[in-house]
Amino acid sequence: MAPSSPTPNLRSAVRLLVLLACGCLCGCSRGPDGPETALVTGTVVDEGQPVEAATVLFQPVPGTTGQSCQAQTNAEGQFELSTWVSITGATDGLNKPGAIPGDYQVAITKLVATNPTEMAPPAHVLPERYASPSSSALTASVVAGAENQFEFVLEP
Repeated sequence: MAPSSPTPNLRSAVRLLVLLACGCLCGCSRGPDGPETALVTGTVVDEGQPVEAATVLFQPVPGTTGQSCQAQTNAEGQFELSTWVSITGATDGLNKPGAIPGDYQVAITKLVATNPTEMAPPAHVLPERYASPSSSALTASVVAGAENQFEFVLEP
């Protein structure tokens, strides 16, 4: 006795499941290098002078898409953001230049050791309100394919 072949309905259901799985794997992927990012550069100025060794943090506006990204300023107060993107899991990824397009709140900090011989906490060099994205009042909109250059002039 010859083995029976699957019914036409079962074959159609299997084909549909295979097509859906392929669509999810191909259409839902962020690509081998993670999500697309846009180049973001800028400068930080305080009291008319460039700020060296400050940390610039872009935090997505609540309720929007995006991912936190950061940079360190150089001697001229210039920075270029980079974003850590997960590729295969929580620990595998890469540091990708730029930021995911979207709206961001910005924080800028620069800390110095107050007394290296003691366990004293570091002190803020810049006005403390800039240390938090929610209190700094600094914002940025990153646009795909655009020149995303920002100048942050800090006020006392």
